[in-house]
Amino acid sequence: MIHFTQIKSKIFNDLFIQYFDKLLRLFLGFILIKKLSNFLGVESYGSLVFIESNFVLLAGISMFGMEPLIIKLFSKYKKEVISKYIQNSLLIVLFSAILCLLFFNLWIEYFLNFKYKNLLRIISFVILFNPLYFVEYYLNSTFRISYFLLIRLISYIISFIIKFYFIEYDFSLKYFVFAIAFENLIILFTYLFILKSKKIFQFKVSYTKVIFFDILKQTSYIFFYGLGVNLFSRIDILMIENYLDLNALGNYVASFKLFAFISSFMGVFGITFYPYLLKSKNSFIHQIRVIYFLSFWSGIVLCITCLLFSKTIINLLYSSDYELALPIFQLLVIGVSTSGISSVYVKQLYNLGLQKQLFIKTIFLILFSIIINYFFIFKFGVIGVTVSTLIVLFFSEFIYDFFDSKLRVHHLIKLKSIILFSSIKSYIN
Repeated sequence: MIHFTQIKSKIFNDLFIQYFDKLLRLFLGFILIKKLSNFLGVESYGSLVFIESNFVLLAGISMFGMEPLIIKLFSKYKKEVISKYIQNSLLIVLFSAILCLLFFNLWIEYFLNFKYKNLLRIISFVILFNPLYFVEYYLNSTFRISYFLLIRLISYIISFIIKFYFIEYDFSLKYFVFAIAFENLIILFTYLFILKSKKIFQFKVSYTKVIFFDILKQTSYIFFYGLGVNLFSRIDILMIENYLDLNALGNYVASFKLFAFISSFMGVFGITFYPYLLKSKNSFIHQIRVIYFLSFWSGIVLCITCLLFSKTIINLLYSSDYELALPIFQLLVIGVSTSGISSVYVKQLYNLGLQKQLFIKTIFLILFSIIINYFFIFKFGVIGVTVSTLIVLFFSEFIYDFFDSKLRVHHLIKLKSIILFSSIKSYIN
């Protein structure tokens, strides 16, 4: 059994590295958001973030839910034992990327009414290199988070410099989209270099019928859950793009991008603790309570801090043209309070093999979100979309799991953990 005190130092080191990365990104991101949003204006900046969010959605879907499985395989087994699984997984991801690319471009061509659809089409081809992310999964499984964080940080800084150059010399919107693609390609080709030079695993595709379909069985629910989560998290943006104008979209995505920046601070809990959950030989009940406690109250502190300084943050970053950015941000940032504990809870359910329940939950939440967004958007506009997003988020975090018998016990453990101050303190000590 892994005890918290045995891994405490390593966990805090990983958290420190990730928070340093996030703080630097946040600092640079604030500078870039201010310059870019003022340079492009509300409508063009909103269009850029819309393109970026759809690209991130496509990239996530095309990995076919492989991340938890590949990390688990690398964590628990020797490379020689799982080589066939890795090769078949690479084949599945390659097929997935090709199919996603095809359907995404059909959606762009026949269903999307968007001024810059050609830019979306161009950037979508980056996902064909997605199998290289297996290198990142390997590094994560071996507790070398700092390696891929450094790679991502360097690529972000290069992209930051390029975007500033484009602003300085008055480049058009399409060049900022190319910069997003370039940032991702730097990461992927660096992983290719690591793979070739270190030979950390054999990077080739193969087909073994039994293994191929076993992987599909293990990842299908994770894939559909991931697809659902990505759609769920972007229903608000898609609804605004369809039913409101580009000004409303610009105000919303400006606030949403800031909210996503801040929420990423809480996501480090799930990234950090997942390999430790996999290494555990039992239910990890005491340790998971500590993790839930730390992640929840960190989120509460961050949420309150952001609310107190929300006006300062918005005024610092955005011009007066973004007149709705402040109320939207003040509502969205409330969701930061649960983002940390949510990231850990989802990873724990992966560890327990409850992907099917997560998938069913996500389908329900998508339908619920569409209905409530549809009602609120026509009555209250972009503020209504923000309120409905918050309602669905808290229903997901605190209510839904009581109605699923397989999730209920784990949900209760999560909820009880956030108030167990005395036992948490004594356990950590």
